[in-house]
Formats: sequence, structure tokens, C-alpha cells
Amino acid sequence: MTEHTELHRAQGGPLPLAVRLGRIWGFTGVGLLLARPAWSLAKKGWEGAVVPGLGTSEWLALVAIVAAFTWGEGIQALGRRWVPRVVERIRRLGGETSATVLLLAPLYAIGLVCLPRRTLLRSWVGVAAIVLAVVTVRAMPHPWRGMIELGVSAALTLGVIAVLLHLTGSPEAPVEPAEAAT
Repeated sequence: MTEHTELHRAQGGPLPLAVRLGRIWGFTGVGLLLARPAWSLAKKGWEGAVVPGLGTSEWLALVAIVAAFTWGEGIQALGRRWVPRVVERIRRLGGETSATVLLLAPLYAIGLVCLPRRTLLRSWVGVAAIVLAVVTVRAMPHPWRGMIELGVSAALTLGVIAVLLHLTGSPEAPVEPAEAAT
């Protein structure tokens, strides 16, 4: 956080309007980034896996896949690692933050712009891995594709819930000290 923001907090005064709007935009953008595909994948997964009908072994596979994605991606990756970093970046937006960063707050929050090279590289490699996973899953036959879509949807839904929970007061998040809003 910047000295300007800390001064406002110490004096009990409100944050500048641009900062408040940037933070709202950051939270809203990240929430939509997770919620929209969660809904879309849930619908596609349901239509691709459940509607046509599943056998007993396929139902067991669906439960296992959704459980694995919920735990591994939803709770561990998104809820415990990614969302706390995103929230901390949004909260670091302060009075000295540039207009560009405030306008790009969702992209800044998820680590895709205006951050140290190492963070940017890690984030963009993550985006590339997601794109590769999407292409791979799209090539799979149903009902397996639908099962994975439902698992990913469950994980993304937990990500949305984690963002909402952090809005009301988050635990300390592990963030690299070199990351600062510019």
C-alpha cells in the first residue's frame, strides 16, 4: 500500500474515489472472470454428461472427478493460493496507483499486467496452460468431457465464493514483496 493510502487510513478518512472505483472494478472483474465460465461449463457439462445418461461406473467417475477438481483446484489452488494473492493486489491499489493500473485492475489483480517480470511470466504461463487444457478437453468425447467441465465448474464456483469471502475480511495472503502497484 502507498503512503497516501496509509495516511488516509490512519486519519480515518476515505480512500480517493478513483482508488475505490479501481478496487470495485478489480473485484467485479475477477468475480466475472470466474463466474461466467463456471456457469457456462456447468451447463455444457450437464448437457454433455448427465442429460444423455450415465452408467453406474460413469456416475462414480463423475463424483470422483468433481471431488478431485473441487479439492485440488477449487480449494487448494484457487481458494488458498490464487484468490488471496488476487485480493491482496486489489487491496494494494492506493492513492499513488497510476490510472492505467486502476483501469486494468482485474488484469493487474490476476497478475497479467504492471507487475514484476517474474510474476508476469508465471501468470502468462498459467494462461497458456489453461488454454492448452481447454483445447485438450474439447477434443475428448462425451461423457468424459462433460464430467471434466462439471469438475472445473465446481472449482471455479469455489473461486467465486473465495473472492466473496475475502471481500468481508481475508486472512493474510502470501504475496511477493516485489509486487507493487505502479
